[in-house]
Amino acid sequence: MSANFEKLQTTLNVLTGSAEDGAKAFERSVQFSAKTPFQLDELVKANNTMMGFGLSAEDAYNSLQQLGDIAAVAGGDLNRIAVAFGQSAAEGRVMTRDILQFINNGVPMYELLADVTGKTAGEVRQLASEGKITFEVLQAALAKSTQEGGKFHG
Repeated sequence: MSANFEKLQTTLNVLTGSAEDGAKAFERSVQFSAKTPFQLDELVKANNTMMGFGLSAEDAYNSLQQLGDIAAVAGGDLNRIAVAFGQSAAEGRVMTRDILQFINNGVPMYELLADVTGKTAGEVRQLASEGKITFEVLQAALAKSTQEGGKFHG
């Protein structure tokens, strides 16, 4: 287990660019792991995936909290959800394939996007097929769904 922790720490050091930032990211992950149904290595892997797609350590951690809440309630695979999220972040927009990845992991993404945009699910599908849903809209939909009163709160 100690060797596994060291490997996770080393990976975070590399991705964050320094041992100090890596240590901070690792400690946050350890604390977060204690409060969730997810194992530390699963959280670090999802975090690293998002950082690999270009999110900063801080943005990846904040997103991990939301994605963790969603995966815990939806029963989806946290790492697959992180991949869909990361792809959208890297492209700056949400494509139909990304939405389908969320849906395949129990996240009703058309519903969440419709709720935040005021559009119908059909209109959201059309916008996604045209690449007209920005990453910021996805972030707003996830934030709304995990805030008090949201489908995935707590």
